[in-house]
Amino acid sequence: MKANDITSTNKKFSIGEFLEVKSAYNPSFSPDASKIAYISNETGIAQIYLMPRQGGESIQLTNSEDPISFAVFSPTEDIIIFGKSSGGNEQSQLYLVNAVNKEVTSLTDNEKTRYDFSSWSHDGKFIAISSTERNG
Repeated sequence: MKANDITSTNKKFSIGEFLEVKSAYNPSFSPDASKIAYISNETGIAQIYLMPRQGGESIQLTNSEDPISFAVFSPTEDIIIFGKSSGGNEQSQLYLVNAVNKEVTSLTDNEKTRYDFSSWSHDGKFIAISSTERNG
């Protein structure tokens, strides 16, 4: 298709149609690069999905009442670190989800503190984080 083949329809969109637009973002490859985790608002709330790198059907890994803010695969295992806040409190907590069995494990649990993920260590044994928690 050439640029001059595109014509304007001057269609007006309602705010409802605009709000129904789905998105997918924040892709992260599995350690063997066979799968891609990403966040999508397909259900109306941002959740983590997993799809084969070659394409195909996605599976939903999380089913939270609160939106997922990020998701990053471990460099060595089929686990994904992710963050979410509860009830809109903007105090992100950190979790792991197993990309095989969907089991979620909480890493932090202090609703007065915001935790932000920075990176995995190369061997997948450690994570770097920052938080708003005071040191004493």
